[in-house]
Amino acid sequence: MPNHILKAAVLLLLLNYFAYAKKEKEFKDFEVISSHSIILDKKNFIIWENRDQSREIQRTWEESLNYCNRIKLANFEDWRLPSYNELESIIDYKAKRPMTYKEFTFIIGAKYWSSTTNASRNSYAWFIDFSNAKDSSFFKGERAYSFCMRNYDLVDLRIIQDEIRILKEKEAEKLKSQEQDNSTTEATNN
Repeated sequence: MPNHILKAAVLLLLLNYFAYAKKEKEFKDFEVISSHSIILDKKNFIIWENRDQSREIQRTWEESLNYCNRIKLANFEDWRLPSYNELESIIDYKAKRPMTYKEFTFIIGAKYWSSTTNASRNSYAWFIDFSNAKDSSFFKGERAYSFCMRNYDLVDLRIIQDEIRILKEKEAEKLKSQEQDNSTTEATNN
């Protein structure tokens, strides 16, 4: 199948999905997928890293860039440090400290690096402080928290959904097997 036809089909599927979800009022901007340690940002087509280690280690800006470029998570290897605008997109101005949407439970009220360099001072990069939703630029050699993200398309989403379905099926089979074992044990004991 030619690539442009595949892209058109994917776009049509995506548009139908969002139209149905809005109509049914079931659409949520974020979906936490614990089994893969990720959060899907369906509004911005971003997959966010969702691991506690994001709040345990402070890194320099360069270390943060390298960390994100090296991780493999949810079977993807194209992770990166979010830009200022991407990081800003998860601020919830109605939330209390940390000022992020409730799905971002791993974020603490502290400074988090963005990949965006300050245009007037190349040795500085922008960060967002999620304790108050304020931003500023910071010397790149200073330490702050960081977490990674990657963009996704419908094909990536389908892969993740298939993996989750398989995990759920395996879990259901395991539970069924345990129930059968328990029934056999009870029958033997009686």
